[in-house]
Amino acid sequence: MHSYLLEVDAWTGSGVETLRLATHTKSTTPTDTPASTVYKGRIADVGQFSRNLFSSGGTFGQASVNYGYVELSNADGALDPWLNYGFDGRAFVLRTLDNADALVSGAQIVFRGTVSGIDSSDAFRVLRLRIVDRLAELDVPIQSLRYAGTTTSAGNSAEGTADLKGQLKPIVFGSVFSAPGKVANAFNLIWQFSTRACASIIVYDGGVGLINDGDSADITALNAATIASGHYRTVLSLGLARLGGTPSFGITADVIEGSSGQRNAGNITYRVLKAINIADADIDITSTTTLATAAPAEVGIYIECDMTALGAIGQILNSVGGVLYPTKLGVFTVARVTAPSGTPVASFTERDVIREGGNVALARSPVGEASGVPAWSVVLQHTRNWVTQDTTSLAGSVSVARRDFLALDYREATSQDSSVKTAHLLASEVRDDTLLTTATDATTEAARRLALYSVRRDVLVFSFPYALGQYDLTQVIKLTMARFGYDGGKLFRVVGRVDDFNKRVITLTLWG
Repeated sequence: MHSYLLEVDAWTGSGVETLRLATHTKSTTPTDTPASTVYKGRIADVGQFSRNLFSSGGTFGQASVNYGYVELSNADGALDPWLNYGFDGRAFVLRTLDNADALVSGAQIVFRGTVSGIDSSDAFRVLRLRIVDRLAELDVPIQSLRYAGTTTSAGNSAEGTADLKGQLKPIVFGSVFSAPGKVANAFNLIWQFSTRACASIIVYDGGVGLINDGDSADITALNAATIASGHYRTVLSLGLARLGGTPSFGITADVIEGSSGQRNAGNITYRVLKAINIADADIDITSTTTLATAAPAEVGIYIECDMTALGAIGQILNSVGGVLYPTKLGVFTVARVTAPSGTPVASFTERDVIREGGNVALARSPVGEASGVPAWSVVLQHTRNWVTQDTTSLAGSVSVARRDFLALDYREATSQDSSVKTAHLLASEVRDDTLLTTATDATTEAARRLALYSVRRDVLVFSFPYALGQYDLTQVIKLTMARFGYDGGKLFRVVGRVDDFNKRVITLTLWG
C-alpha cells in the first residue's frame, strides 16, 4: 500500500522548523534518513495538483502560478497552534513510499513547491495547507531599489531630489531603445538608466546623439571630469550618464546590458532569476543555454514601475515562444514551444486511453483560444521605443526617418498564408507583443509561429494510472489509434498535467 510523506517548513516563533507528516504515522530507524524521526499520521487528503505551461491547452502567453492543497486531520485540535505559524512562502516536499514499511530515504519525490497559507472549510476536523508551484517564488518585485530623494546639491549623490523620493530606480536587461531614465542628480546633470551594470549607454537630447567622452570608474571620477556641452560621460557599472551642459529637449538613451551573445531570452531569463536570488541548483542551466542556441535573437526590457520577476520573464520568453516552468522536483526550466518531434518518451494506444472506463476530450485549437481554427496571419510587434517623441520634443536637425521611428512605440512584422482561408473561412490573425529588437528577428519568429498555427492542431485530455509511467511538461508522447487520423501514430507535447494523488491517476493535456 502506498503512503505519502509531507515535509513542510514553518516559522514557529523561535525559528524555521521542518514539520513532518504522513498518511500513517511512521518512525524512521537510526540508520534511515532522516534518522530516528517521527512522521505524524495527519494527512487526510493529499488532494490534486494541476500544472499547465499556460492557460489550459494554450501554447503561448504568460505563465501563471498553479495551485493545490493538502488536508490534515485536526479533530483533536493538536494542530491548532499551527494557525500561529508562518507557512506562507515556505518550502514543502511531498514524497511517496511504495509501502508503509519502506525506508524514508528511498521515498520518491512527487512534488516540490511552496506553501501559500493555511485555512479550513471544516475547522473542527481539518486544516488545509494551500500549496503552489515554485512560480509563486517569482511573483515578487524584480526591482525594489527606490530613490531616497536626498540629493539636494551638487556632489557624489545620485538619489534624486525630494520629487523623486520613493520612485523605483530603472533597471535594464538586454537591449532597449529610447529609455527615459531618471534625473538622479539634477545639480550635476546625472541621469540613471539602470541599476544593473551596462555594456553601453548612447545618450540623445531631443533625438540628437551626444558625443561620448568615455567611462569613469565611479561617481566621484565622473563628477571630477570636465565635459563639454553636447558631450557626456558614463559610469557603466552604475548605469549613470552625466551631461556636459543643460539639455535643450528631453534626454533618452539606447542602453545595452549583457555582453554580445548573452542578450537573448534564455540567458536574460537566467540573469533575472539570479537577480532575485534563485540558486543555480534550482535552475536548469542546460535548458537556458539550449534556448539561447535555438533562439539567439536579442531582446530587451526597461523596467521603471512595479513589475514581478514572473511578469518580466513572461514577456522576455514570450518574445521567442518560450516558457518557464518548475519541474515536479522544483527546478526552474525553460523551453520553446515547438511542434512535437523526435523520439517520444512514451507511446499510448486506444486501449490505454480508454482503459477503466476512461475517455478522451478533444478540441481543435492552435493557440488555446475558443476559435479552434488555424491562423492565416501572425503579426508581432518589435523594436520598442520605451518613450515616444513627437515633433515638438525633437531637435530640428533630426531626420524625417528618425522622427518617424521615434514617434512609434512599436514596429510590426507580419507573416501570412492566405491559402489557409480557402479551407477555414474564420481563419484567425494572431497578434502578439514581443521584446525583439530587430525586424529581421521578428519576421523570422512570425514565420515560425505561422508554421505552428496555420495547420490543424489538436488538444487532447485523458487520464491513466501512475503504473503506466510519469511524464512531465513539454515532453513528447505518441498516440496511435484507429480514430481521428491517428492510425499511423501522432506526436503530442505535454502542456498540462493534473495529479490525483489519492487515486494515483494522472491526467495529461496534450497538444500536437
